[in-house]
Amino acid sequence: MTHTTNIENFTPQKSLLLCVDSDGCVIDSMTAKHKLCFGPLLVKEWHLDGHKEEILALWESFNLYSLTRGTNRFRSLALVLKEVNANYRPIVGIGNLLHWSQSDTLSEESLIRKIEANREVDIFKKALAWSRAVNRATAELSHGLMQPFSGAVEALEYAGQYADIAVVSGAAPDALEEEWKNHSIYKYAKVMLSQKDGSKTACLEKLLKKGYERAIICGDSVGDMAAAEKCQISFYPILAGREKESWESFNACFDLFVKNQYETTEKELKKNFIANLGGKPQCQT
Repeated sequence: MTHTTNIENFTPQKSLLLCVDSDGCVIDSMTAKHKLCFGPLLVKEWHLDGHKEEILALWESFNLYSLTRGTNRFRSLALVLKEVNANYRPIVGIGNLLHWSQSDTLSEESLIRKIEANREVDIFKKALAWSRAVNRATAELSHGLMQPFSGAVEALEYAGQYADIAVVSGAAPDALEEEWKNHSIYKYAKVMLSQKDGSKTACLEKLLKKGYERAIICGDSVGDMAAAEKCQISFYPILAGREKESWESFNACFDLFVKNQYETTEKELKKNFIANLGGKPQCQT
């Protein structure tokens, strides 16, 4: 099987497309990364040791246990620092970072361009330093801490019989590819799109331009669901804390998708997904 990380070089082989997120969806890496890398390195970069416990709890609540789970790292950084600025200590330049974080293309590359155009704004340099430190720290985490969820590999193997599989992740590209290779699941993905390719919506739009008959994305965050709805494709949720159960139910739901009979089941799954993240048990579709 051929693999590519360049969407321009990707040629569909099947009429159906399955997109999957990686961290917290296929691979049980999200909790370790946020608890051991993202949060602690935010505290270190902004010298927030005096409020370390509260700020780590804030970061984890925002990124793991609520409807904001899975938010782009730079948008998460801006919103968490906004709370730090309001409740703990002033963050110089927070307004600048918040304004930039509303951009639709948030990546280290776009941040570097922002730094070059605004060299006097230190918060952008600090955000880049934090992101690069996170990349280094996550690359050094033990592979034993981050294994595919039970049932995920079997689901990918099953789905690959009927659909092209594309990884659509907000992770750094090198780390993403390395993780999938380390866990021997790289062979299931025909194309891998990452932080460098833009938002989830942008990545899906690029894939859909390849002419698929129908597509579905499997994800663990509201952002994944929102991207699916914006692109008018199906969504299959992986529930935080109930990942094994979600993957065990995947094949039966994917069969319904293949038969174009998934719509009713999808609505119920979306309700459960929102409720599981502490939201209202209803969501618009």
